Amino acid sequence: MILTQLMEPELESLPSAEVAPSDRFWTTVLTTLSGVSVEELTSAIAKCKDLVLQTAPMSAIRRELVRRLIELRQKLHELKDGLAQDSKFDAAVMGHQFKTPSRTILERRYCEFCGGLIWAFLQPWYFCRLCGFYVHVKCVNSVKRQCASLIVNENPVFELEICPERGLAMQNFQCADCKTQVSIDSSLMVEASQTARLCHYSGFYFCSVCHWNDEMVIPARVSRSSRQFLRLMQKRPILRLEAMNPCLFKNIPQLQKIKSLRGRLLLMKPYVMYCREAASQCLITHLRPYAHFMETLDVYSIRDLIDINETVLEPRLMQALEIFEKHIKNECSVRI
Repeated sequence: MILTQLMEPELESLPSAEVAPSDRFWTTVLTTLSGVSVEELTSAIAKCKDLVLQTAPMSAIRRELVRRLIELRQKLHELKDGLAQDSKFDAAVMGHQFKTPSRTILERRYCEFCGGLIWAFLQPWYFCRLCGFYVHVKCVNSVKRQCASLIVNENPVFELEICPERGLAMQNFQCADCKTQVSIDSSLMVEASQTARLCHYSGFYFCSVCHWNDEMVIPARVSRSSRQFLRLMQKRPILRLEAMNPCLFKNIPQLQKIKSLRGRLLLMKPYVMYCREAASQCLITHLRPYAHFMETLDVYSIRDLIDINETVLEPRLMQALEIFEKHIKNECSVRI
């Protein structure tokens, strides 16, 4: 059995090792999957579980192994459902689910592995349907960056320290993503891509292939991995602003107003969420994409804060409140 034979050396070496099975090993395993049977894949998953159980709980090694286990299970699910030939995605690497684009794009796109231009009419290429990672087909098996969706699902927490100081020496003078040697002093580097660029979100240094000087609302320039993470996290309501900084609501009138409107929404919740007539009229859709405001008073997403700053959120909430009040006071036949 090919897969289990590949995994045996890793099982034997793990107790004395301080790192998870190598990327080269897993690339070999995952590229072997195209010709394996359900039985072989099931056995490989069992071996991977053994690797997981031999590691310390909450350790980086265990998290890495769990990610690999998910990739194996995804392939098993495809095989069992007869989807191996017509999968929802064409390749799975480092948690990415790569698909061939269904239409030709006119905008310029660059491969996020090699940094080269993607000639859409001439070169086959993939994009990750989870995080938007673009890559040449020839580069796909060399991808080293984890899919941002995995990080979002495993640990949906923002780095709240402003550009935490880590230092290039802590990274062994390597890019935090692809491990290319980088330096602050460009004169020491053979290639321009080896000049280190600081990600102002994570505090790590990256090469220019992994850091394109993208700007996010921090506001600052961030690496590609941070950009993808922040983009996926933008609509997640996880920021408890008042607990983080009570002075915000005392000193920013817009936040005071939004908090007041949210309080009114919560009072209307029983009449809007559980009323059959309101459900048949889909009244709650008038609150999209702010439906989480009907659940709690104190959590916000990055998107909410952007909309508050751009004076978009307040009129939207006022409009929704008017519709809800009209239903409760004038239209609902079961009002109290």
